[in-house]
Amino acid sequence: MSLKLTILGCHSATPRLNANPTAQFLEIKNQNPGLIILDNLESQILELVVNENPSINKANKAITDLAEQKKREYSEKKKAVWIYYPWRNSIVRILDKADFKFLRTVRNQYKITPREQNILEQKKVGVIGLSVGHAAVMNIIQEGQCGEIRIADFDALDISNLNRIRTSLLNQGLKKTVLTEREILELDPFITVTRFDDGISEDNIDKFILENGVLDLIIEECDDIAIKFLVREGAKKFGIPVIMETSDRGMLDVERYDIDK
Repeated sequence: MSLKLTILGCHSATPRLNANPTAQFLEIKNQNPGLIILDNLESQILELVVNENPSINKANKAITDLAEQKKREYSEKKKAVWIYYPWRNSIVRILDKADFKFLRTVRNQYKITPREQNILEQKKVGVIGLSVGHAAVMNIIQEGQCGEIRIADFDALDISNLNRIRTSLLNQGLKKTVLTEREILELDPFITVTRFDDGISEDNIDKFILENGVLDLIIEECDDIAIKFLVREGAKKFGIPVIMETSDRGMLDVERYDIDK
């Protein structure tokens, strides 16, 4: 299950691509009075060019020329992407997928090398338990450490959760999976997100691990001891590493079922 996120004008392979983005843009605009339109594509292009050419001073005319050239390329090839966020009644214009991904992760270099970044973007990560797990999810997404993420939790957001979930009061009562998915897609709309709104059970553990390709990593942050065992049985069966962090004496648990079952 996932949110309905509309991507218009994207040249990358995605099932959310619409064949006629201009018509759909106008349809969204007409059907949503008060629609907020955010378009700062020009400043994104300038930032992109500056980061693609670090040896050239930002004040140099050469940067201005390169930015103008990039703007023409975006205009002629219609490369820009519009993202419609229905839960915010907002539509945002951004760079195409490749340029967006580069700019989003450029300051990781060289903590994460470009080669490593490309490898990470192919990874599939599963996170179970979205209280402490919420922080893990958002850090993974922020640094571009996966291309697909599966999130599982059965609970809704309560006020008492706000000591460990960095989110808004406006999200109280929302399923933790829903608010987490919204925050992921507002940070990176090209990430594939799959929600398990009822948490993990014997009925869906294999689906969580296997559907759309085997997970590369499981981060387990749930409270139920039976589910902890169930997750590890699945991880052992399919050879997937598990990471768990606990506030009990700050324990970080790394279980390499991919190396030794």
